Parts: sequence; structure tokens; C-alpha cells
Amino acid sequence: VEVMYDSGVTPLMYTSSGEEEDKDRDIITIGNDKVAVGESRDSMQRNKVKDNYAIARMLPAVSYAIERYCADRNIRLDDSVTRRQKIALAIGTPLTQASVLRKEYIDAFIGSFVEWKYKGINYEIEIPHVRCYPQNYAPMLKNYNDYFKEKKISIMVDIGGGTTDVMI
Repeated sequence: VEVMYDSGVTPLMYTSSGEEEDKDRDIITIGNDKVAVGESRDSMQRNKVKDNYAIARMLPAVSYAIERYCADRNIRLDDSVTRRQKIALAIGTPLTQASVLRKEYIDAFIGSFVEWKYKGINYEIEIPHVRCYPQNYAPMLKNYNDYFKEKKISIMVDIGGGTTDVMI
């Protein structure tokens, strides 16, 4: 796990006195809207794309991934350069909801174009590819050769805030 934070999104109703304050917090600015991400935990929701914050929830992690991508390739960009990327998005859903929410989740994100500011840096993403999997399926595939290939039975358990899912 490289990036972990609570899934809460809090709309900010005030204007910050300066952007320096925003660099120390997970503040996302999209257009004229500012939200704090990860400073709270949202209540349990069956469908997380029903509110206005589905994309905002993931932007700190996307920002981190873009910065990591640039660093791994020795791409040196100063803070005045907008980071632009096309991304493929993989979404995990609780096992019991994967078949029900799959199409809705894909439709909510595919083709999205988002511009935001995070920690003083401007970002833009386009999302031309979206896939939706049961939770734990993607991490299992990533580690398949190391941990699962030679096993006759593998059991994946996701213990969440409101559900416990088991996949054999």
C-alpha cells in the first residue's frame, strides 16, 4: 500500500487565506470548489457514485501516482507545469455488490476529464478506460505468481467498515 487515507470528503465553505496552508492538508480544488479529502470518514454508503464527491475521493492518490510516475522516469517538472495524464481506472466493489454496481461505476467514470489543484500543483486527467472488479481481485492478480499460482485454494477476505466479503 503506497497511499492510504480515510474516504471522507468535507466541502470547505471558507476561502483559505493562502495556498501555503493547503499544501499541508489534502485539499483538492476543482474549479471554484474546495474539499478536504481524508480528514474524516464518510458514513457507510452502498453506492459511492451517488454523491458529488466520487472523483474527489480518489484525487490525492491519483496525484501521488502521477508524481511517482514522473519520479520513476526521472521526469523533472516544476510546480508551474500542469501534470496531464490519461489513466486506466480499476475500481473495487464489495463482492456482494460487484454485479449490481459494475455498470453504474464504469459509466460514472469513463470518459471523465478532471482538472484540479493539489498541494500547489495543477493536474488534469482523462479516464478513457475503466474496469470494475470485486474487491481484492486486483491485488490478488498483481501478486498471483508470488502467492497464489501454486495453491489449490486461495481465500481472499476483505473486512470493511460495513461488510466482510470472502472470495474462494
